Amino acid sequence: MIELGTMSKHQSEKDLLTIALAQIAQVWLNKIKTLDKICSAISEVAAQGSQLVAFSEALLPGYPFWIERTHGAEFDSATQKVCLGIT
Repeated sequence: MIELGTMSKHQSEKDLLTIALAQIAQVWLNKIKTLDKICSAISEVAAQGSQLVAFSEALLPGYPFWIERTHGAEFDSATQKVCLGIT
């Protein structure tokens, strides 16, 4: 957990929001165990006083790296346009 900034004389403790940034890896192709890791991370930072925790956008279900290797992320693909009915 990272604390940034200071409280001004016009602020009170209730005006502050403590945010944690979690950088954890998913359990490869295992949603339940990944959710367990997420819940553990939330509990850990909550015990340290955090009120909000942010995770990476692809933590659950994981980043689909295979899309690029199978040309599923190919820009302006004629094959994808046919499959999606965008012709």
